[in-house]
Amino acid sequence: MSILKKIKKRMHILKSTLDEIGAKGWDRVLLTFDIFYCKTILHANNEEYLAYKFYNLKNRYRKQFMLTYHQRNFMRYLNEPNFTVRKSQFYQRIPQFFQRQIILAPDCGAEAFLDFVKSHGTVVLKPDYGSYGRGIEKLQYTNDEDVLAYFSSIRKKTVCEEFVVQHDAMNLLNPTSINTIRFLTLRKDDEIAVISASLRAATKQGVFVDNMRQGGIGAQVCIDSGITCTHGYDYLSNQYMMHPITQCPIMGFQIPNWDKSIALVKNAHAAIKECDYLAWDIAITPDGADIIEANNAPDPMITQFMDLVPKGTLVLPILKARRKTGKGANGVTVISQKTYNKGKKSQRGHLEALTK
Repeated sequence: MSILKKIKKRMHILKSTLDEIGAKGWDRVLLTFDIFYCKTILHANNEEYLAYKFYNLKNRYRKQFMLTYHQRNFMRYLNEPNFTVRKSQFYQRIPQFFQRQIILAPDCGAEAFLDFVKSHGTVVLKPDYGSYGRGIEKLQYTNDEDVLAYFSSIRKKTVCEEFVVQHDAMNLLNPTSINTIRFLTLRKDDEIAVISASLRAATKQGVFVDNMRQGGIGAQVCIDSGITCTHGYDYLSNQYMMHPITQCPIMGFQIPNWDKSIALVKNAHAAIKECDYLAWDIAITPDGADIIEANNAPDPMITQFMDLVPKGTLVLPILKARRKTGKGANGVTVISQKTYNKGKKSQRGHLEALTK
C-alpha cells in the first residue's frame, strides 16, 4: 500500500471515529488531537477509543485500561508464550481439572474416533491451533459410515471433545449455545486473584459458539455474587436488556454454581506455575463447572467495554515492572522484541505446517 493510500485510509478512520462520537465544529479539532495523543502516547487504537469512550474520561483513568498494545506483551512478560497455543497440549497439562473426555484426531486413529463419537453421541471438534471460535463444529453420531467418512476428511490436527451439558439455568439465555463465563486470573505474591468475570452468549438460533468476535453478546458479572451487573452488549455497541432469542433479562442474571467456578479457576491457575496472568472460558454444568479453554494473551475488549471499568489496575504495574527489568514469569530473562518477533514468525510457520 502506497503512503498516499495509507494516509487516506487513516483519514477515513479518523473521520468515521469523529462521526461516531457526533463531534461538530471546534470539538472535532480538539478530539482529533486527543485521538492522536491516545494513539501515540497511550497506544489505544480507534476501536478502543470508541469502545471505552476515552473522549469522556480523564487521562489517569484511561491509563488503567488494558489495550491491544499490552496484549502482545502478556505472553512475553507474564506467561510462558507457548502455553495455550495448542489446545491439546493445554488439556494434557492439567487433565485433572476437566470433567469431559478429550482425544486428538487424526492421531487417535479411525477406530478410536468412531468409538469416541459413538459412545458420546454428540461431540465438539476444534482446530488444535486456532482462536476466536473459528472452525468449531458439532458432530452427532448417525451411523458408522458417516463418522468414518468425517474422520477421513480431517486434514489438520483436531481436538475432539465430549459435548458439554450446561446447567438448566444457563439454557434460559440461549439453549443452543454453550454460554460461558470469561474469568481473568492473576498470580500475585503466590496468591491467585480473580480480577474480572463476564458472561457470554450467542445471539443466533442454532449457533453454539458464544465468541463475541463471532456475533455473541457479553455482560459483566459481579465477582462477589455471580450476578450480572450490566446489560448485554455486542462488539457493535448494541445494547440488549433481554436476550434476543429467549427474552431472558440479562442484568441481574444469577450464574449457578458460582463458588465452584471461582474455586475451579483459582485451583487450575495455581497448578500452572509458568503463567501469571490467564483468561479462562468456563461452562456451568449441572453439578459444577468445566474448563472450555484458557488463553495466555486474552482480548482486553471482552472484559472491559461492557462496564467501562479498566481491569489493568493490578496487571499493568506488574507488566511495566517486568518490562523495565527484562524479566518474565519465574524470573526468566525475556528476549528482545526483534528476536521474539522472528521466533514467533518461525513458530507460526512450524505450527501451520504441523496442522496441515
